[in-house]
Order: sequence, then structure tokens, then C-alpha cells
Amino acid sequence: MNIPSYFINLDRSVVRREFMESQAQRIGFQLTRVAGVEGPALPLAELDRWNPPRRVWRKLGAGEIGCFLGHRQAWQRVAEGDTPYGAVFEDDILISDDASLLLGDDRWIPRDSHLVKLETFRQHVALRPIEGEVPGGRSLARLMSRHLGTAGYVLSRDLARSLLAATSQFFVPVDWVVFSHHHLNFGKYKPLQLCPAICIQQQRAASAADFPDLEASDLIVYRENLKRTDSKGLREDPDEIFRSIRWAAQYLTSELPKRAKAKFAGSKRTRVDYR
Repeated sequence: MNIPSYFINLDRSVVRREFMESQAQRIGFQLTRVAGVEGPALPLAELDRWNPPRRVWRKLGAGEIGCFLGHRQAWQRVAEGDTPYGAVFEDDILISDDASLLLGDDRWIPRDSHLVKLETFRQHVALRPIEGEVPGGRSLARLMSRHLGTAGYVLSRDLARSLLAATSQFFVPVDWVVFSHHHLNFGKYKPLQLCPAICIQQQRAASAADFPDLEASDLIVYRENLKRTDSKGLREDPDEIFRSIRWAAQYLTSELPKRAKAKFAGSKRTRVDYR
């Protein structure tokens, strides 16, 4: 069965929409647009409803909240669909020429897995190879560590429903919810990494010449400047101390043990490339 594919795109981002549609036409598969959410245009009360202030979490930027809500719109499409899987893309990616080999048939996805990362940050992550034939000379590996980014992934209908139910409020960016051990039950959903990946974000591509002149992404700009312009130092904002302590404790009690467990489980830290 084919994998319905959606891309998230703001109404004002016409150039990106045309670029994504031209890629779909070139590759030969259907890509359905999902209207993105303009976070900065949302009333403050609605932003606070989705991302209420908490002492141990920093407040998300309006762009991050809008990005998260755009993904929730896509999850809704997958959850209400009549196929077991759906693919979600952001609109600032380059997609491989042979992507239709994978998106045209879901038989390459093991039925006990609910999540496949199609994207790469070109970083080293802990992977455990699994057996199975994947179209296009690619392979699948069990993702045993955090690999952030939500520019391209396949998720099951069951997982889409679970994510919608679990994110009536959220406190971290969407990629932390989906691809971090801290927030998603990795053991239950058995996330996989496609190797090499079939999509990559514009700013991570090998050559900027592969892309037309696209509008700057609000989210990319935010991620490049994680320290908010109105943030205060530790002396002026005691809550920053609590957040820093929480992140350090989380790393020591969660991330390090999971890395050790992944190593003993036969995984290797491997750089995921794009092709």
C-alpha cells in the first residue's frame, strides 16, 4: 500500500510550496500540502494554552509553537486516514530522486515499528542494523539515540493518534517530542533510521546550489539563535538555574544510560548520510 505524503507549508511561503510541488512532480509521487500555522500571529492566550509556562522548561518561541501545530495538523491527516502509515515533510528539504520507491509501497517497513526517520542531520547517532530489504539499495537501522529534526519521517496511524492525544499541551519543540528518548516511548514504537536518508534540510545540504532562493525559515532562524533576545542571565532569572539543573540531571540519568545500553545492545555510532 502506498504511503500518503504531506508537506507543511505556510500560506505566505509560495516559493517553498512551488519548490516542493516541483520536486514531487520530478520524482513522480503525490505530495499533499498541509497549511502551516503562523505562530507569531496567534493570540498570546492561545500560545500560552498550547505551551503554558513551567519553571523547569523555557517558554517556546511563537515560531516553534506554530511549527508544532503544523505537525499536529499533519498527524491529524494520518490519524484519520485509511492507510497504516503516512509521511510528513517540512517544506525546506531536498528529496532524493528515488524517494517514490519507498513512498509508493509500505511493505519495507517492519510491522512492529511505528516510526521511520527519513531525514538526517549528518551527525553520528547510535544505530543497530536490522534485517530486511529496502528499495533503492538502502537499509534500516534501529535508532538507539536521539536524532533531532522533523523535516521528513513516516509514522503509523496508531502513533499519530497517540501523539495527538499526548500533545494537547507541549513544552519542548516538536522534534524533541518525536525523536528524543526523553519524550517518546522509543521502546514501544521502535523508531528506525533510513540509511542513507532520502531528505535533508536546505541548510544541511552539501551544496546550496541544489536549492532555489527560498524564504528564510522562522524556525531555522530561531534554532540558530536559541538564546532568546529577551532572555535574562542566571542572576536576574532564577528559573534559568532550575532549567539548567534539570537538563543536566536529565542528561546524566537518561541520555548517558541509554547510550551505554545502546552500546551493549550491539549498536554503533554511525554518521547518517544523505543520498
